[in-house]
Amino acid sequence: MTSKQRSDVEDTAPQMGFTLRQTVDSSISSLSERILPVADRYVRVVDYADLGSRYEQGLVSHAFCAALKVLIKVLISLTGYNAY
Repeated sequence: MTSKQRSDVEDTAPQMGFTLRQTVDSSISSLSERILPVADRYVRVVDYADLGSRYEQGLVSHAFCAALKVLIKVLISLTGYNAY
């Protein structure tokens, strides 16, 4: 992926942020502050896998993103399996 193509992928990534109310319980606030950065990174990785898997991005990027999608599916299934 060239630097211009890489910046195109990064520019299309969603920009989001989270804020918690002051009235939230401290234990929930602490847990949320640890989980929300992980959720943000998950969204970025999934978006990168979707945008980078286009044929225009190149064959190597296409193959990498296909493998990344498989890895994401495996991690989600393992997470669901460990939840029970």
